[in-house]
Amino acid sequence: MRKGAPACASVFATPQPAPEKGMSTSDVIIIGGGVIGLSLARELAHSGLTVTILERHVPGKEASWASAGMLAPQGELSEGAFLHLCLESNARYPAFRAALEEETGLQCYHREAGTLALAFTDEDEAEFRHIYARQRADGLTVEWVTGDDACRLEPALNPAVRGGLYLPGDRHVENRLLVPALEQACRQRGVEIVTGAQVTAVRVADGRAVGVETILGPYDAGLVVNAAGAWAASIGVPDPALRPPVFPVRGQMLALTLPRPGFLSRAVRSPRGYLVPRHDGRLFLGATMEEVGFDKRNTVWGIAKLLAGARELFPELEGCAIQEMWAGLRPGSADHHPILGRTSLDGYLLAVGLFRNGLLLTPVVSARLAELITTGNTPEVIAPFTLARFAGEVAAGRIPGA
Repeated sequence: MRKGAPACASVFATPQPAPEKGMSTSDVIIIGGGVIGLSLARELAHSGLTVTILERHVPGKEASWASAGMLAPQGELSEGAFLHLCLESNARYPAFRAALEEETGLQCYHREAGTLALAFTDEDEAEFRHIYARQRADGLTVEWVTGDDACRLEPALNPAVRGGLYLPGDRHVENRLLVPALEQACRQRGVEIVTGAQVTAVRVADGRAVGVETILGPYDAGLVVNAAGAWAASIGVPDPALRPPVFPVRGQMLALTLPRPGFLSRAVRSPRGYLVPRHDGRLFLGATMEEVGFDKRNTVWGIAKLLAGARELFPELEGCAIQEMWAGLRPGSADHHPILGRTSLDGYLLAVGLFRNGLLLTPVVSARLAELITTGNTPEVIAPFTLARFAGEVAAGRIPGA
C-alpha cells in the first residue's frame, strides 16, 4: 500500500507472503479492463492504492464497446433493491462524467433527453400501461404519451404509434468515448494496465487470495477483484462454489447513417428493439438476446430482426445506409442481477454479472466497491447482490458450473 493510503483492515490486515522473485506486486489486482474494471481502478488509485488491471485482450473492447450507451434505470423495468441500485447510479452519472472529462480533457457526450417506449399493438399497450401504473405507484417520474404526443416529440415516427411511456430520467452516453477516457484517467493515476494477460486462476495461500496466475506468469496482490465480464466463470478458483454463475449473452447491433440532422433527438424503443442517436450522425440499433456461447458473429436472423424493429418505428429508415454491424457478449447471470462484493474466500471480490447494465451501473459499482475495499464495510445498496445468494442453488446442483 502506498504511504498515506486509508486503513483497509478487512482487506490488508492479514500479513501477505513475500512475492516470488520477479513477480509483479500491487495492493489490488483487477481481472478485466472493461468499464467496471477501469472505473474501479480509477477510484482505488484515487484512494492511494496501487492497482494492476489484467486484461485478456484490449481494455474496453468487449461489452463496454459493443453497447449503445443507454442509461435506463426505468427503461430496464427493474424493481426493488436492483431498482434502487440503478437509480443511485443514474443520479451519480452527471458528476461522474464531468469529473472524468475534467481529468482527461476528453468529451463523452452525455445526453439527457430521456427515452420514449412506444406501443404499436394491443399487447404492447397493455404491457406499457401496466409498467406505467407500477412505476407511478413506486413514486417514479414517468409520463403517458398518446400517439399524437409521441409524433410531436419525434416527427419522423410512424403515425401508427398508439402511445407509450416517456421516461425523462433516462440518459445515454457515448460509451466508445467514455471507455478510452477511463483508461486514460487510470494511467494518469498510476494504474498498471497489462494487455494480453489472460488470467487462468486465483492464487491462494493460508485460505486467502494472494494473487493470480496468468499466461504471462504470476501476479501478487493483497486483494483480487474478478471483473472479467462474460469470462468471469472461467477463472480458476479453489472451490466450485466461488465460481459465479455468469455466462455470455450475445447482442447483435448495427449502425445506420441518420437521414438528416435532427432526425431523432432521444432514445426510442419498442418491445422489438431500440434506437439511439449518436453525436457523430449515426443511429445505433439494438439488440438481440441470444445464449449462443462465446460466438460474436452477426447472423441474417439477427440483423433482419433489428431492421424490422427500426422500420416499424421509423419507416423512413429503410432508405438509410448501413455503416457497421457488430455483436457483443453481455455478462448474464443466473438471476439477471449483478454479483458484487465479498466471497467466502478472504481477499477475493466479485464485480460481475452486470448483464445489460454495465454502463449504467459503473458509477455506483465503482464507488461502492471502492468504499468496501478501503473501509471494510459493505454499503447497504450493494449488500443484496453478493455471491452468497446463490449458495443454496449451488448446493442443490441447480446452477451448473457455478
